[in-house]
Amino acid sequence: ANLVSNTFVQTIGTLQGTGMVVNARSMAPQELQISSTTNNCTFDGVFVTPDLTNGHIRVVKNGTNTILRLTTAHSFRGTNIVNAGTMLVNAAINPSAYLVNSNGILGGTGIITAPIYLNSIVSASNNTTAYLLPGDSGGTLTVGSVYGNGRVVISNATLNVTGQLGTMSQRLALLLLTNTAALQIPLDTNGPSAYVAEFGGEGFGAITISCPN
Repeated sequence: ANLVSNTFVQTIGTLQGTGMVVNARSMAPQELQISSTTNNCTFDGVFVTPDLTNGHIRVVKNGTNTILRLTTAHSFRGTNIVNAGTMLVNAAINPSAYLVNSNGILGGTGIITAPIYLNSIVSASNNTTAYLLPGDSGGTLTVGSVYGNGRVVISNATLNVTGQLGTMSQRLALLLLTNTAALQIPLDTNGPSAYVAEFGGEGFGAITISCPN
């Protein structure tokens, strides 16, 4: 079945099935909040912004301690946002961007070419972290570039980076490889390929740097 959204914000518990989530409102952004704190869910369908006359879709993962898996390759205009819990991207799924806020986790075994922003809260009274954790019980996650001040933790999985990690003006808080972790990252001839405030490794980790042709 197709869920055609005509309201600006819709909040549901879980999202499952093989249908389409369509923004039917002309030029207006739509927000779909997935907020269960008790049930994991897998969505095998797609998000659709049919043409330039339809607005964007914001897919928001709320709900602590639960997982939303996305499994069907597609692209759309909008943003995938993780406010709490885990979003696992297990196919080539590319909105305009991914935003991971504090207490959120982004992972999976798919391909993300859209930019990923890790937005941790760092203050005297509140330190909470946004995470990129590649894999879904192992596997490889391929990403373009990762920005922000969050943490990238690779454990029993592989992270394949085609762009860069962090920037000179804002370094990632942590890059950690544990167990059978692997990081593949290209060599940037114009500067560092990764900007991190802290680097660590435990167990059997491997870093592969690919040279440009």
